[in-house]
Amino acid sequence: MNIKAAWRATSCLLLLGISSCAWDQMESTFDCSISPVQVELLETSETACGTANGAFSLGVSGGESPYTFSSEAGASAEGLFENIGAGSYTVQVTDVNGCSDEITVEVLNSDGVNLDNILTTDAGCQTSQGTVEITASGGTEPYLYSIDGGNTQNSNTFSGLAGGTHNISIEDQEGCEITTSVKLTSGVKFSTVEGIIKNRCTSCHGSSASPSFGSFEEISNKASRIMARTSAGTMPPSGSLPQSEIDAIACWVNDGALSN
Repeated sequence: MNIKAAWRATSCLLLLGISSCAWDQMESTFDCSISPVQVELLETSETACGTANGAFSLGVSGGESPYTFSSEAGASAEGLFENIGAGSYTVQVTDVNGCSDEITVEVLNSDGVNLDNILTTDAGCQTSQGTVEITASGGTEPYLYSIDGGNTQNSNTFSGLAGGTHNISIEDQEGCEITTSVKLTSGVKFSTVEGIIKNRCTSCHGSSASPSFGSFEEISNKASRIMARTSAGTMPPSGSLPQSEIDAIACWVNDGALSN
């Protein structure tokens, strides 16, 4: 190729915006830190054993209305949940810009078994090493425990669990039951993910690039997109990440992109 032809080809590439990082650019997202959504518990009512007459209401500030409230108890536009049984309910509140906050509400049995505490250990990344230990009180002992719809057992401990959300049921001898859920994380630290990005992605996402991945906030805001691109082998553009690093990023994101 002569000099003029090479210059024309280079000019076309520049005009088209094609570079080694072109396919690694990410769409802008709304900055939820400007006015973060904040949810709070206003009121809760216990339920009688074996019935579903409990209730709770939530209030929300920040963000931009309208808000949507979603949980195991269903969805609500006003933050009021009624006619629900005893258990633990995780509610996610999302505003019109997609910004969200989360709260866990306990609806107690007024005359039966209730959950006191849950102790967990990490499941590990791509492994099933998690454990759950449950403490309950009230009602008539001994209690029966089950997890994820499996068989009941007398032991309050479950082991060999994978990461993710697990549903737990506790039943006393009178047939009074309470349910809850617990999320087991992999235990992958943000420092691990940060190190991978700094070592592999600074050419496209350094301090002078956009988007920059120089802080926890910048990385966590793009966490889902980063996981999608690294899993697809398109970030970094060379696709040079080893599988262990791809897995570490995915595990951290699936844990909730925590500042741990």
